Amino acid sequence: MREVAWNDREPSRPIVAAVLVLGSLVPLAPALLDPGRTLAWRDTARLYAPVRGLVVEALREGRIPLWNPHDATGIPLLAQGLHGVFHPASLVAALLPGVAIDGLLALYVVGAALGAYMLARSLGGSRVAALAGGLGYASSGMVLGATGNLVYLAGAASMPWGIAGLRRAADPDDAWGGVAAALGIALSALCGEVQSLGLALAGGLTLALHRGGWRGLATAGAHAALGLALAGVQLVPSWHFFRASERAQGVDPALRSQWALLPARLVEIGAPGLFVGRIGPCRAPLYEALAPRSYWALPFSPSVFIGAPVLAFAVLAAIRSRAGRLAVVLALGCLWLALGPALGAESVTRRIPVWGAFRYAEKLVTPATLFLCAAAALGIDAVAARPARRLPLVALGIVPLALAGVAFGRIELPPAVRRGVLLSLLLGAAACLAVAAFSWLAARIEPGARRLSAAALVFLAGLGAAPFALHVGPGIEAAPPALAAPPPGPRLYTPLDPRGEPQADPDCLDAEASLAAGTGVESFNVGARVDNVDLYSGVKPVRLVAALRAAGVRRYGVTHVVIPAPPYTPDEAATVAGATAGAEEIALPPGGRVRAFAVPHRPWAGFAEQAIAAASLDEALARLRTVAADPATVVVEAESPPATADGRVLGVERGVNRIRVEAEADGPALLVVADAFDPGWVAAIDGARADLLAADVLVRAIAFPRGRHVLEMRYEPREVRQGLVVSTLAACALIAVALLRRPPARG
Repeated sequence: MREVAWNDREPSRPIVAAVLVLGSLVPLAPALLDPGRTLAWRDTARLYAPVRGLVVEALREGRIPLWNPHDATGIPLLAQGLHGVFHPASLVAALLPGVAIDGLLALYVVGAALGAYMLARSLGGSRVAALAGGLGYASSGMVLGATGNLVYLAGAASMPWGIAGLRRAADPDDAWGGVAAALGIALSALCGEVQSLGLALAGGLTLALHRGGWRGLATAGAHAALGLALAGVQLVPSWHFFRASERAQGVDPALRSQWALLPARLVEIGAPGLFVGRIGPCRAPLYEALAPRSYWALPFSPSVFIGAPVLAFAVLAAIRSRAGRLAVVLALGCLWLALGPALGAESVTRRIPVWGAFRYAEKLVTPATLFLCAAAALGIDAVAARPARRLPLVALGIVPLALAGVAFGRIELPPAVRRGVLLSLLLGAAACLAVAAFSWLAARIEPGARRLSAAALVFLAGLGAAPFALHVGPGIEAAPPALAAPPPGPRLYTPLDPRGEPQADPDCLDAEASLAAGTGVESFNVGARVDNVDLYSGVKPVRLVAALRAAGVRRYGVTHVVIPAPPYTPDEAATVAGATAGAEEIALPPGGRVRAFAVPHRPWAGFAEQAIAAASLDEALARLRTVAADPATVVVEAESPPATADGRVLGVERGVNRIRVEAEADGPALLVVADAFDPGWVAAIDGARADLLAADVLVRAIAFPRGRHVLEMRYEPREVRQGLVVSTLAACALIAVALLRRPPARG
């Protein structure tokens, strides 16, 4: 037997796993090791972190987090999907003490590294080469930049597992391939990012077809269906919620093309931080100069960096292996889709029924990065087997970087931004030269050392780019002002979305987030356990949007308007005047940054003076418009108007999934509760089942008998029970598959 040299020996699995975990955490260390700093910014700080408290509280109490009572007069929580309640990373972060939002972000980054490693291994990469692919993916601009939007990071972390599993399922010699495929697809389905689930299915099935032909494709497809069923506890409620949302009606064409990858940003794949630089300012002047019609002053992702080492090794894999060629082709296809209207992709995808509902095409740079990193692993093995003479040609990448520098140099930019552009281009050029130097060195060292050197090159390139993709800032301590209101407490309306100063203030994003939290803007209000009538989400219920447009907010129990302190633009001043008409300003401590007004409003629970019936939602909306200025009249979706009478609410209690109201009525009456109507809510009066009605399109009403009684409402959505049944049956089927495919014991 040939003796294997130290540098040609594969490291053990535990060592590889440890290096993957530690290596992927290195860029996050400045925030993880400092309790006063956080990785949460943008939507992670505004949307996910505040709502995360409801998720953690429920899971630690052994409950399913079904309902969020604080946003939009109440809204399903689990069914929204985007919070990834049942994703393993979410469960681990919730159940381990002391793991806050930064810990969850770290778990997803580690999951991305491990998943990309598994994909590279499924394509035939060695452990060291696959290690490089995993670290390259985890330290890429798209993965680290997604710390600003938790659901996209969850998708980036979950997608590789589904693709790798489907590839393995097509291999007849892989006893656990089917189980890996089902679990990987379930992971992608539970993350909450539907587009990444679709990409996992499309990419994995393509690789399965390549590996096992039509039979392999059929096998992988069957296990993918099992994985989707395994995630039924999430998918079934999410489907019900989606059908009742605006997104089911389609997406504004302008939003489909918004935040597509600018062709000029392709240069940034090799030059980190080119368009944004250090994250913090609220504007990116170079991006704005090239995208003057953008709705936002910042791009979707702060970085699309992949790095010259990954690109060079991926190209080598495309030259030397079929699997490498397929991975590169898939990456190029994703980049084409990411460009949106630039090369005609958007004109094709908008005709696809499901795909046409997705937004922000730049997200497709994430799977492109994944496939290139997987291909790079194969390229590293190829260069270990035989050094490549053409790798020095990657140094020619300096030429387009230099041309880009000349082109961008003609754009009028602030001096600090101009210096940042120069630094980014220099880093990209240095990476190109490093790859060329590695090619010279590779011919002079042993194969194992080539792998290790190539892996180190990929890791160092990503590590150098991490500061341009991550935002490490102070935690948000601000909370909305303490306002007095009868139980269940104040309900806010925040008509102005606080914005930071447009100039390149180093603390602009942090200052903006702090002001938004202090105003109680949705969803910062959830962290303070205060209601806000509005909702920050890309998926809003039809009833919410329609009702607020037709009748305004005061009809739905809004007690206070909270706004930033002046100055205001003319449009903002008009908004403030309309929102605070007839209101009384509340004296707050001097020197604050917000103003608060007590506004006339309907009580949270009260008896209607008059009711009119509507046979459908559309009819109810039409009638609501006619009585919008009459708070005494309630529109009820019923065959005939229910009886009304005077009454008094004696006490109310509201939990997360439960409401209790004690009241008395002088006759048969209609009690209106200003929390959102949803078919999942059930009601009982003195223990006897009673029917809930949709009132004023958005909230709930119930026929209340004469006398003193106790009304109880509980949120018990039928679709969650249906999803649990589907997941349970799928889990039993998966266990059976595992037992049938279990390899025989070695004698």
